[in-house]
Amino acid sequence: MQPVVLLLCSNVFMPLAWYGHRKDAGHTSSMVKISVSSWMRAFFACCFQVPANRSGSGYFTATQHKRIQSFIQLAVFSGCAMGSASSCAATTSSPLV
Repeated sequence: MQPVVLLLCSNVFMPLAWYGHRKDAGHTSSMVKISVSSWMRAFFACCFQVPANRSGSGYFTATQHKRIQSFIQLAVFSGCAMGSASSCAATTSSPLV
């Protein structure tokens, strides 16, 4: 169960890293500041992803682990796309161009 929780945490941080820079970019920030901000958010996703992969190898086969990861990723990104995940909707204030 621990790997699933870690994967869930990791996949919640990734949309914040990928789409969070859009919120920062609206304030005429420098490209360096925007990049550092995105990489800092992605760092936290990796802090959950790596332990999830390591501990998950003891519970699941590689195929099972990948399927769980894919399901969680699809669920989180679908929630963001539909605007039902408030943390993702708050970071994407402007429409994608």
